[in-house]
Amino acid sequence: MQMEYEQQLPVNGDLAASIALYALYYTKNDNIKRCAIPLTTRFAAIHRHGENKSIKQGDEIVIRSWFDKKLEVSTRAVKFIEVFDTIILQSDGVDLCDKDLMFNSIKPRKGMRYLMMGFSIDEDTTNYQSFSSGIITNEDVRWRRYTGSTGSFEGGGGCWSESGQLMGMQIEDEASEGPCCIIAVQSIWSHILDLIPDSESEEDWDEEDWDE
Repeated sequence: MQMEYEQQLPVNGDLAASIALYALYYTKNDNIKRCAIPLTTRFAAIHRHGENKSIKQGDEIVIRSWFDKKLEVSTRAVKFIEVFDTIILQSDGVDLCDKDLMFNSIKPRKGMRYLMMGFSIDEDTTNYQSFSSGIITNEDVRWRRYTGSTGSFEGGGGCWSESGQLMGMQIEDEASEGPCCIIAVQSIWSHILDLIPDSESEEDWDEEDWDE
């Protein structure tokens, strides 16, 4: 019963405004905006399922910002994390955002409220920034997935805490008939440490604490 697990909460306008700077997207030939989640100043993540299955290692994807219309960054697909339905993009040299959000991310927990930021598509193909607020309703420890009470954005979305910290990203395309499935950013980090220079990572990173 879909109505049992889908629940929309009021959106915190101040929180939405505070993270709007990180509303990044990419488009394809149809010009529909799809969400790219900034992890660090040089790395971003997008989902792997659906049409993105055709993306190959080294493919170029141009990232733009809803907030900063002048931002246009060329990135390349550098890693595929199949277990997390995730593709990692790396900038060719220009910053995607102003800080390394992944290093200050927090782990989702059952009962936590979250704000999902992505892009919605109307029936007339009008594309616009959208926010959805909900609660983490379930944790799957084995597969490191979390279920949210909101619906999903067709083009993906980033999951943010009430304090404005990045928590995760939406995976699996169940926008119309399933709960919002989220993977923690901290789980992604442990898979891309080999891509990040030592100078960009924190010395006190504790993988055991994150993946408990």
